Amino acid sequence: MHRNIMERKTRNPKRWRFRSDSTEIEKIAVICGSAFFVAFGMGIKILGSVFYIREIFNASPSQIGFFNATWSCTYIISCLLLRLLYNRAIPTRAMMLSTFFMGAVLLGMVSIRIFALTFIFHGLFGIAEAVFWPSAMGWLSEGIEGAHLGRRMSVYNLSWSTGLIVGPLVAGVLSTVSPSLPLFVGSGVLFTVSALIIGAGAFMPQLKPSARVKTGQGDESRASDESTRLRYPAWIGLFTTYVVIGILFSVFPVYALEELGIGKGLIGFLLQLRALCSTMGFVALGRTEIWHFRPGQMIAGQFVQACAVLLMGFTSSPLLIALLIAVIGLSMSLSYFNSLFHAVSGSVDRAARMAIHEAVLSAGLIVGSLVGGVVYEHSSMTAVYVICAACILAGIAAQAVSSRGCYGKGRHGGKRVLEKYGTF
Repeated sequence: MHRNIMERKTRNPKRWRFRSDSTEIEKIAVICGSAFFVAFGMGIKILGSVFYIREIFNASPSQIGFFNATWSCTYIISCLLLRLLYNRAIPTRAMMLSTFFMGAVLLGMVSIRIFALTFIFHGLFGIAEAVFWPSAMGWLSEGIEGAHLGRRMSVYNLSWSTGLIVGPLVAGVLSTVSPSLPLFVGSGVLFTVSALIIGAGAFMPQLKPSARVKTGQGDESRASDESTRLRYPAWIGLFTTYVVIGILFSVFPVYALEELGIGKGLIGFLLQLRALCSTMGFVALGRTEIWHFRPGQMIAGQFVQACAVLLMGFTSSPLLIALLIAVIGLSMSLSYFNSLFHAVSGSVDRAARMAIHEAVLSAGLIVGSLVGGVVYEHSSMTAVYVICAACILAGIAAQAVSSRGCYGKGRHGGKRVLEKYGTF
């Protein structure tokens, strides 16, 4: 039977190539489509939940920080503990179950109005989310390298970041109607994604058994690992960047609403602007290759971000705040794409690398949420921004040390990748 299949492939190679390309397009459509809607639902949840616990339970800034940290902490632990699952689970099934449970958790959070239980529900949300993103990213990057990997990641980043553009704006508008409404809508979006993935599995059967993430198994496990050591400075930059994002998600909305007098709709727009600029950065980075395997651009991006964060501590102008948030959004896209690209490039265990990527950014969210909430409650928002800028500068020093030796051929722990795609 295997010989007959090979003979048909040999007689009509164009037909088999078309089928292969069609399957790839369907796979990308499922992954990127679901990434958009999940990010949209999460964007609604992130801002909507802050307004919800603030208005329903009168939560303090530090409690809001702990609330977001609970989600990030369970997400980190789950990403690291579920690494074997990513290698064995069928991606469509994992993504379907994950989105269903995320929707159920949000519905439970808004239906059972007990403050302590909101923390438990938020933690369960992190566990469910940890199944979705690493599975999707590991499946998407399977079997590709270099410029092709960069372009595909660009489409993926464009998908989820577009969802995050729309989500906070919708959350801000819905919160003016009712503090519970964003969570109900977010739950409905996630249930819809789960149903769409079920439909994709039913109408695209070729995605079921053949699309399993193969990292660590079969021929790929016998291949030599060609990873670059630049993933380490990239992860450092990702961590410090998400410290800033953690502050923007948890502390900034309360500060802007209560001290700057900015309305909920405008706060949603500011967070939308950050996501929009990140999306623009993803598109630009996906179309260029000059930043591949070059550590200097990581450090430069972090320095610009530190300056923007520091300036935010000394302004109350909504226009200037919008400009600085736009700069943070652009630098965030550089940090995120560097981590994503350099983590999987040359790796034979990509889903696991994606789990580490997600764990690192979630650790940054935890630190930003916790430290930002406590410092703001006991000091001022200016102090929060100064500490955040100092954290970024410390990260720059760590990046400079960890990238030493990554400027010459064969000195980065991934010689074949360097020889294939050029010097640093």
